[in-house]
Amino acid sequence: MKPGAQINYTIRLFGVRVRWTTLITEFDSGRSFVDEVRYALPSGILGRLAHVLVVKRRLNQIFDYRAEAVAWTLQEEAEGIAS
Repeated sequence: MKPGAQINYTIRLFGVRVRWTTLITEFDSGRSFVDEVRYALPSGILGRLAHVLVVKRRLNQIFDYRAEAVAWTLQEEAEGIAS
């Protein structure tokens, strides 16, 4: 992983396949990384409603989980190095 790296994959949100691209903007090996989040919903009231009612909360859940998973992985690696 390095700044500028792109990772393309597909996730499922509520049973719908969504293409997802992660762009790594900062990387400090074994310590941290920063990526960008941009997304587009249909225009108009339906897109705004979807954002307020579903998308914003779900994105927060995704990134909360990811933060926990990354912290756990880094802790496991650090403990492996220490022993």
